[in-house]
Amino acid sequence: MSDDKDVSKLADELLSKQPAVPSAFKLAPSGIGFCESVVDWLWPGYIARRKITLLEGRGSGGKTRFLQALAACGGQGALPFGVDENPVEFEPWSTMFMGEEDEPEDIFSTVVDSGGLRERTFWWDEDSLGQVVFDGKGGEKILVDTIKAHQEAGHNIRLIICDPILEFCPPNFNINDNSAVKRLYKVMGRVARELDVAIVFIRHFKKGTVGVDISERGAGCEGWRNYARQQLHLVGRDDNTFNQFESLIVSMRNANRIVYGNPFAYCIDRGRIFFKSPSQVDRQHYVDSEPQLARYFKGVAPTKKGSRGPVSSTVKRIKDFIVAYLQEHGDTHFGAVKAAIAQQSEKYTKQRVSEAKKSLMDDGLLKDDDGIWRFIAAEYDPFADGFNDEDEEPEIPKPWAGLD
Repeated sequence: MSDDKDVSKLADELLSKQPAVPSAFKLAPSGIGFCESVVDWLWPGYIARRKITLLEGRGSGGKTRFLQALAACGGQGALPFGVDENPVEFEPWSTMFMGEEDEPEDIFSTVVDSGGLRERTFWWDEDSLGQVVFDGKGGEKILVDTIKAHQEAGHNIRLIICDPILEFCPPNFNINDNSAVKRLYKVMGRVARELDVAIVFIRHFKKGTVGVDISERGAGCEGWRNYARQQLHLVGRDDNTFNQFESLIVSMRNANRIVYGNPFAYCIDRGRIFFKSPSQVDRQHYVDSEPQLARYFKGVAPTKKGSRGPVSSTVKRIKDFIVAYLQEHGDTHFGAVKAAIAQQSEKYTKQRVSEAKKSLMDDGLLKDDDGIWRFIAAEYDPFADGFNDEDEEPEIPKPWAGLD
């Protein structure tokens, strides 16, 4: 009995000398330890500071404009939601845009139109872009020195956007080489930590990715997504028009693989720019057009049998060509239409032409009358905004609405 007491006493003494358990560490009921999130977020659940986020999507899907709206929110010191749907307030920060996707005037005007501040938006001088090559041989030092100078001057730059990232890669950079991509991420990871900023790489989709896993559609090797600490995937609605636009932003992976922001939407409605919180998004529409998204929406499953997701960009081009051709020539035999389509591109295969025809018929724009293709939308307007003139315009908030 005395031996048991001695052992117990010794155990207590040893335990008392152990270092304190970190506050972020907890013991689950199963006895397995786990850590709470200790990530320093720029946007909770979506973009982390001192890390690299990969934002990818199709061309003209709204990637740049989404980040311009985010810059507006950063300049105001408020975001409409975070991990939950409560508004997030913080010390205002500034954004540095780098790239040639948009002219500086367009960047500034979009940020201001979103309610942002011109003085909190910076653009890398176009003449100096060519000097900034992230190869570990000095190009990134130019970036570090420039950002530090801005920070020392009182500009709280906390977000750097590389649009697109390939513009800042060495001339002979192989986007399909995992080792090369890893070196790039290591170099820029050090920059992010040294400057205490979040860095966003923008990457476009590669061609012919309809049906491919949604997380693997970006151009290049798997290293682009594997080495990113956050991966945001942008999916445009398949019924967007010129005046009404909406894209879903999905968090595919995250810095600690525990805290994920729910999918939300970035919207433009006749010039108004705003965000839809996760609860405001029409989840079923996205899942029906992109069934793979069901895994990110709890309790939502595709309702359309055999849905393969949105048509490819090639099919969309064929649809546009058919509409324009029939508008110009009137009712035409399908053979003549197909011959005209074939002259446009060798990529316009019979299968894709058939897909375009079916899609137009489903849209109510085309009728096949015994081989005669007839355009049947008498007042078709490709730039229709979806509202009647007598409709009252909806009251749409700024991106940070809800904080007043």
